Amino acid sequence: MAEDPKGTAREEAMRRRELPDDDLIEKNEALVEQHLLEAETEFRRALEMDPSLGKAHRGLGLVAHQRGDTGTVRRELDAYLRSDGRIKDRRFIRSLLEKGAP
Repeated sequence: MAEDPKGTAREEAMRRRELPDDDLIEKNEALVEQHLLEAETEFRRALEMDPSLGKAHRGLGLVAHQRGDTGTVRRELDAYLRSDGRIKDRRFIRSLLEKGAP
């Protein structure tokens, strides 16, 4: 939801069998930081339970990427890449690391 508030508004409108309007889009855009904070909280909670959980590092890295926090992006996505040899999105994650934060 935080990554695509306009898409979220469209999906919400479709579920209601309505057209998305500017108010619904603005409502979703206003919730972006709240959604990012909630996601970050849950990823950190997961890491407290299992510090080796690679997907939680990935999640924190993607939250940081959306916020433009380059240092955290690098730290968390590097931890994700080191966590498991069966990472299916390795190419995508490396491209984020090469580009840096937005």
